[in-house]
Amino acid sequence: MELTERLKALAKHVITGEPAADIGTDHAKLPIYLVIHNICPKVIATDLNEMPLNHAQSEVREYGLLEKIELRQGDGLSPLKPGEVKSVVIAGMGGNTIARIIEGRPEIAREVRLILQPMTDSYALRLKLVSRGYRIIAEELVEEKSRLYEVIVAEAGKMENLDKVEIGLGPVLLKNRDELTRKYLTGQKEKYRKILINLQKAQVKDLEKVREISEILNYLKEVLKSWPIRRK
Repeated sequence: MELTERLKALAKHVITGEPAADIGTDHAKLPIYLVIHNICPKVIATDLNEMPLNHAQSEVREYGLLEKIELRQGDGLSPLKPGEVKSVVIAGMGGNTIARIIEGRPEIAREVRLILQPMTDSYALRLKLVSRGYRIIAEELVEEKSRLYEVIVAEAGKMENLDKVEIGLGPVLLKNRDELTRKYLTGQKEKYRKILINLQKAQVKDLEKVREISEILNYLKEVLKSWPIRRK
């Protein structure tokens, strides 16, 4: 079982030797990989809909792993019981959806390592995590088919006292000075520049939102201005 770079990045943060759960498993590629490579003795693979679970079951059966990968249908963390797993992967969803899933079962979420890969709204997701008593312990960027994906790893605990913008953009990512991080921050700067232009064009201006986006944009400009110059 070969994984995409994005899924490999998720697998790398799963706690070795302990059961894990993959929420919204689709074809169960990640659970199969985790078991085959002896990262996890057991994986619970869940999905909201029956059809993806049927596809997943076919894949799991083909690899002869029905005893080690358990398929469950349900919304978010609802199929899990407290103490069943040590890592929970939630990937390929919007950041607000991921936040809703975590908030829906805090008794589960607070006792596991959360390995998250939001497709959108990563800024809002980080802020919600920290405000609800989680700390971000690792972050990673993965480039796949010309798109950058963010991986956020969080556990229950107190985050160091950081500025709101630092938390939202990625407190661990901001410590990196590699080319991929520069590319990510440049993309974020362009995104927020466009948002600010649209806000300023609006007939009824949301002044609080304009202030917030301006603050993010100014922070990004300062960070990129101080970026180390690449030597040829």
